[in-house]
Amino acid sequence: MKARLTAFFNRHLSKRKLLAVLPAWMKSSAIQQGLMFGSVSIISLVLMATVTFFYVEHELKDQNREIVKESQQLATGHHKEVDDDPIEDDEILAVLASGFVLAGVLVSIFTVALVIAMSRISQKRINRIEKVLNAAAEGDLSSRTQVKYTTSDLARISVSVDDMLSRLEGSVAAMSDISANIAHELKTPITRLRHNLLTLREDAERVEPNLEDTFIEELDKALEDSQRLASIFDALLRISQSPAHAEAALWHST
Repeated sequence: MKARLTAFFNRHLSKRKLLAVLPAWMKSSAIQQGLMFGSVSIISLVLMATVTFFYVEHELKDQNREIVKESQQLATGHHKEVDDDPIEDDEILAVLASGFVLAGVLVSIFTVALVIAMSRISQKRINRIEKVLNAAAEGDLSSRTQVKYTTSDLARISVSVDDMLSRLEGSVAAMSDISANIAHELKTPITRLRHNLLTLREDAERVEPNLEDTFIEELDKALEDSQRLASIFDALLRISQSPAHAEAALWHST
């Protein structure tokens, strides 16, 4: 029976279904805070009225017992004086004031506790989002907020951040694969070209010692360009291995 009830609630009254039925305007943090403030105000008034009622009723019962006691003493002749005002106005005002003060203290404690709880929940979500964004800035694109339901503005932001990081992680992975393929395909020809240029320069100096300086300068320039190309492809390989250092790798390669 318990298993059937659990299955029924999970199927018809699950958190996801309830959130799907919830209108969009109810998922706004401002609306939720306004409703919460209104609920707290109503609960506070009810609590204050209840506490005041029971406190005043308790005090009035004590006063009534005193009146009954004095009446019995008067009837038996033990008490000959009759108080024209058995319940003092000052006492009634003091009882009411004490009741309101007690109710106010309890309501204040309840309100402060509720506000602290709500603030901690919101701050916890903000801290989680900040932690995930800082991790992403440092290169860890696998970090997530782990929020599944869009119950409020912060929850929607958390879900959007997770979705953004998932797409970004896929794009970076694809870029890394492309960079690795390009680097592997072109690094070998560039290395061979540089080797041929070095061989040509050595042969030119050995066979023709009196070559024009312009030819040697052009060879040196070609060697520098080939070295720069090799550095760029090395940077592409480093990018494919560590996407977090992509910017630094490209900067040093240039």
